[in-house]
Amino acid sequence: MQAQVIKYVVIKYVLGFAFSPDNSKVLLIRKERPKWQSGLLNGVGGKVEGEEWLREAMVREFKEETDIDTSTTDWSMFLSHEAPDYELRCFSTKLTFAQCKQLEQTTDEKPGWYEVKHLGRLLVEGVPGVPMYVAAALNHSGRPLYTTTVEL
Repeated sequence: MQAQVIKYVVIKYVLGFAFSPDNSKVLLIRKERPKWQSGLLNGVGGKVEGEEWLREAMVREFKEETDIDTSTTDWSMFLSHEAPDYELRCFSTKLTFAQCKQLEQTTDEKPGWYEVKHLGRLLVEGVPGVPMYVAAALNHSGRPLYTTTVEL
């Protein structure tokens, strides 16, 4: 009997966590989709399009969802997660006070600033994993990239 081979289409995603200049606040977005994230808080991000570089995708998604301009050099990757059907790359950045004031809601998903000291509320209000991502983003500076892999 021949083993059955399962092929997956791997979708690439970026997810960003932007912090205020003093690291006291993190910019999160109240999700409307996908359905399983509806009403929950998450970082800002989405699918990587075509041959887009990861940091280019992060800059594009951040602009689309917050109306804040950033550059590819502003974003630092701190986590790489790979599963059979998707890859997630997490980035962080520290915004200037001027950038913080530019925040606008540009889609049906509402972005907002949340106090880092109240990270525990994300256990209830956040997409699973978000509290860990925020903590890792705050603490990765100068440290190696976190990597996780899921195999079936």
